Amino acid sequence: MRYVHATIELINRVAKPHRIRLVSIVVIAAATMLLLVSFATSADRETVFGPQLGADYANFYIAGTILNSADPSQLYDVRLQGELYHELLPQASHEEILLYPYAPFFAVFLRPFALLPYEWSYCAWLIVNLAAYAVGFLLVWKADPKLNDESLSAALLIALSFMPFILEGWIGGQSVGVIILVIGFAIFCQSRRREALGGFALAVCLFKPTILVLIVPMLIVRRRYRALAGFFSGAAVMCGLSWLAVGGRGLTDYVRLMLVYAKVKSIAPEVFQTHKYVDLASFMRLLTSNQTTLLPVVSAAVSVAVLSVLAYFWWTSDGKWSTMEKLAWASALAWTPVLSPQCAIYDVTLLVPSTLLMFSALSCYDPACVSQSKETLRSLVVLLYLISWITQPVAVATGVQIITIAIIAIGVYALRIAWSSRSGIDPTKHGGRL
Repeated sequence: MRYVHATIELINRVAKPHRIRLVSIVVIAAATMLLLVSFATSADRETVFGPQLGADYANFYIAGTILNSADPSQLYDVRLQGELYHELLPQASHEEILLYPYAPFFAVFLRPFALLPYEWSYCAWLIVNLAAYAVGFLLVWKADPKLNDESLSAALLIALSFMPFILEGWIGGQSVGVIILVIGFAIFCQSRRREALGGFALAVCLFKPTILVLIVPMLIVRRRYRALAGFFSGAAVMCGLSWLAVGGRGLTDYVRLMLVYAKVKSIAPEVFQTHKYVDLASFMRLLTSNQTTLLPVVSAAVSVAVLSVLAYFWWTSDGKWSTMEKLAWASALAWTPVLSPQCAIYDVTLLVPSTLLMFSALSCYDPACVSQSKETLRSLVVLLYLISWITQPVAVATGVQIITIAIIAIGVYALRIAWSSRSGIDPTKHGGRL
């Protein structure tokens, strides 16, 4: 433990706010320059860097295009999606295809983007996604005035330059900004005792249900009935919108596609780029080179153990925006990437609102001790930030997805704070050490 404490102290001596701002600005500037070069060198939507312009955004564009067609019920027609993909990217190999695996209602929001030429559509998506991410971050920040003790500029810059967001999520054309906006709005509504409205907003995340794998159980265990009523009302609206968008045939095709995805994930995981996934099952598969049949058993056992501990803490509840409420949300968000059935590296952005809530919860304790506890958490955040840049090459070379270990460390720290809070102990005592 002496070496752990020494590492924490070293990180906090080096990672001063002005240095964090400088590094973050350099990263954002470099990423923006790469994005501009991608636009400038694009030929048939292929860039000088290799991947196509917009990367994963192509499946969103194709989904919006199909809904804008005469027969939107074909949204999940794999052959049609493949034809449109190769029309959009003529240089892609014949075997290559990028399917749209999300709920039908989300494609409705993509229809306006598909009315534009692809390059302009991708540019508009970048602007919307960036704005959504920043607003979601600020909503969490405004949920509790105790966060005003922290540096907003440094926190926002490090969130914007976080590799899972800026490269894998934003430039990669994913929907991480939308997810953080929805999560941030739900947390903000919770802090203002508008739980039903926040729950309704959470239903938007059903376009990617794995995001809610712990949030909804947390609401159930904590008996947040208003939030749950809002969520299920929102879910009904999303189902209705999906039916109106693609009809019964489209919904049937969607369910069929999801079953195929689950089957392929279980029997042929090599089809997926495992080094891009951070969930526990992918971590174990990389670690053992998929050589043992005990993987599902081990993953399930660890998941059940962690869920049992989480449920134990979630059970304590009150009717206000309390320290335990913040820690319940923080722990659910922190453990989601690990315990989700499938979680790509860009979804690690869920740790952004999670760590903000932990900083807010720590501010509720003894001011004389809280600084050292925040230093511990801050060092974990810095390690996560740095590790995210090297984790995929390391996973390819050695079979170890080290970002998963960093996420687990932050999740364990959230549980440590929650354990102390539930026991009536100030978690900031003794320096808030791990």
